[in-house]
Amino acid sequence: MKAKHANAGFTLVELLVVIAIIGVLVSLLLPAVQQAREAARRMQCVNHMKQLGLALHNYHDTHLAFPSIKGGPDYSGSTSTGLIYRMGPYPRMASFMEQQAIYEETMSVVSVPTYSHPIQNYEIPILLCPSDITSGPLEGTTGKLNYAFCVGDNRINQDHTGNHRHSRGMFSIYSWPTFADIVDGTSNTIAISEFVRPAAHGDFGDIVNLGGTFTLAECVASYDHSSKQYTGSSWLANRGWRWHDAFVAFSVFQTLLPPNSPSCSTTSGWSASIGSQYGVYSASSRHPGGCNVMLADGSVRFIAETIDTGSLSTAIPTTTQTGASNFGVWGALGTKSNGEAVSIP
Repeated sequence: MKAKHANAGFTLVELLVVIAIIGVLVSLLLPAVQQAREAARRMQCVNHMKQLGLALHNYHDTHLAFPSIKGGPDYSGSTSTGLIYRMGPYPRMASFMEQQAIYEETMSVVSVPTYSHPIQNYEIPILLCPSDITSGPLEGTTGKLNYAFCVGDNRINQDHTGNHRHSRGMFSIYSWPTFADIVDGTSNTIAISEFVRPAAHGDFGDIVNLGGTFTLAECVASYDHSSKQYTGSSWLANRGWRWHDAFVAFSVFQTLLPPNSPSCSTTSGWSASIGSQYGVYSASSRHPGGCNVMLADGSVRFIAETIDTGSLSTAIPTTTQTGASNFGVWGALGTKSNGEAVSIP
């Protein structure tokens, strides 16, 4: 009598056990894969910032100074209108960013002074951080940007006429700093930081309009970290766009609130009198726990969002503030010549 062959297939219970084990392995591996991908994106973001540092140094070698925040070619012979007031640093740095064609188009004279320019439709890869992948109503707006220039720990007015000429930070309006101006040391002074493009108004990275004067504590309270949404309903501008534009909402950040803090403004428009409009513009990123900054020496460091920034009760300073920073280590790193013996922890 022949022996019966055993069934070589899986039982239902065995199949379910195998599926469960595979599910557990996937759940364990997926976060590791995501972390590895973010680490690669963060490294690429760092490399972009190093390229910007090289471009800044080459600009200084050529022009014997760093670029100003505002300024540009004399459009149509006018010195009081058009892009001479709104041309940011990046278009003037374009030739040092392997974008000679954009630089030549930037420097060409246009027939009508305007705050817009054809170059705003170009996208420059090194101005984007791969970690900041957004989609939503604001996605697709022209001229994406993830890197802002440091103006230090002082107040920045939002007017377009250049009243604020000398900031405490490395960059100013109509002021061309040199290495000699960075008295606190190039390795202790921040030049550029990341900032986030919000996917939609009210999302992380946006600028909420608080209507009038406000305190740092009120600015912080305007954002709910658990829902990642602002509690307000009015917005200053689409932050993270118009890479060519020197308007402060597009181009700068301050070292007042720590990285990944909200950004706030006094108004949603530009009709208020010159000097009465101001904002607090924070550095930010989609990296966990902080953001990258590029120092004046061209090196890139990661700054934790827990860095010392002083007290929230400290008044928002005026454009005439002097002396050491009142905003802790973060504030001191944002200033270039105020005598603070502070380095990145």
